[in-house]
Amino acid sequence: MVLVSGSGQQNRDEELLGHKPFLVLSDYLARHGIAVLRYDDRGVGGSKGEVENATTLDFADDAEAAFNLLRKQKRIDTRHVGIIGHSEGGLIAPIVASRNGKVNFVVLLAGQGTTGADILLQQNERIYQLDSVPQPLIDRRLELLRSLYAVMDTLPVDNYQPFTIALCDKYSEGLTADQRKSIGLRRGDAIGLATQMALPWMRTFVKLDNSSYLSRLRCPILAVNGDKDCQVLPVNLQAISDATQGRADIRLMPGLNHLMQHCRTGAPSEYMLIDETMAPEVLQTVADWILQVSKTKK
Repeated sequence: MVLVSGSGQQNRDEELLGHKPFLVLSDYLARHGIAVLRYDDRGVGGSKGEVENATTLDFADDAEAAFNLLRKQKRIDTRHVGIIGHSEGGLIAPIVASRNGKVNFVVLLAGQGTTGADILLQQNERIYQLDSVPQPLIDRRLELLRSLYAVMDTLPVDNYQPFTIALCDKYSEGLTADQRKSIGLRRGDAIGLATQMALPWMRTFVKLDNSSYLSRLRCPILAVNGDKDCQVLPVNLQAISDATQGRADIRLMPGLNHLMQHCRTGAPSEYMLIDETMAPEVLQTVADWILQVSKTKK
């Protein structure tokens, strides 16, 4: 298996917030007879490559290069080589598999089933709900984002900042300073949001629709999500099932967050406070599924 990390530049361990999920996962898989190739994301550790203007599609090229490299290793059975993608990696893996028929199976850990815009809207709503922000205020935030996403293709990048500031002023009309702060509608928030939206990665991610890639896959697919994930919500499992016309093996894991940790609420603020790096039932589910699929695909 090739392991593909989530958004942001991470090393081969997918190291973040005091955890090394890919180190734990690769160790478990190797102990069960499954070879693993991990790699540093471009611009991190031992990997070179341009990052500032790179998009998900560039990262898909990187993942495919890793996949092709793995297949060339003498001790690898090329009939049984797949990709495990976590978070954005769960978009990258189907992109690669949709164009490379040599991908034998795909595992999506908290993978999206729809567009990047939908993911970000779902994520914003759920995280603000966990912060106990009133729904009418959250709705203002979501409308601002929808308005911004709608013009990303046609609005010149140089105009993002004044446009976003104007949107923040529009959707914060009548709100107190504390209310504006609670949903990120202050002037400084607008500038930060405009800067983020101007990134080539963000402009590409918002438009990419994983359902279009998933619908082309004919290889076995395992999709795993924690039921407390607030970054890629569990509703994406249904979207993945729909896109694959029910061919994907869908697993909803109780009590787990986006990093596949047992958690209290699923909020990102909990990640670094949890000792567990990856739940044992996820490790076992992934390994058992890979071994079973490999056994039936002789």
